[in-house]
Amino acid sequence: MADKFSKRLNGWQRIGVLLSVIWFVGFAWFLWTGSKGHALDFYGGQLRMCGAILDADNSALQYIQDLDKRNARQDENWTNYEKCKENAEQFYHRNAGDYASWNQWGLGLFLLFTVDLVIVAVAWLFAWLGVGVIRWIRRGFLPTP
Repeated sequence: MADKFSKRLNGWQRIGVLLSVIWFVGFAWFLWTGSKGHALDFYGGQLRMCGAILDADNSALQYIQDLDKRNARQDENWTNYEKCKENAEQFYHRNAGDYASWNQWGLGLFLLFTVDLVIVAVAWLFAWLGVGVIRWIRRGFLPTP
């Protein structure tokens, strides 16, 4: 009985274990950091949009002849820009806070590792089935006694 558990892994099995560990860590890291990066990219896009709106509104000021109206409109544009930036920042921090609290220790992390383990298990199942099928085919070509 002890010999069953002390059996060493062959080279292919060691490669499979190594690839499984690399996949498990790499896939989790990729998804974890990738979703954070997407949130930051979205925030940057919102800030660029706020800047583009400010530029468009300010370029329209050249057609206002009255200096007082132009200055009032420029102040209004700047206020709108600051409000847009503040809304983008609040949205980012609200979602980043949800991301940290929900994913860091909660259900998100559990789902991430569950999906990761299922993928590794399915890969091992396919590898095991592939080896079995190849051995079955190979036995078909052996001469019968």
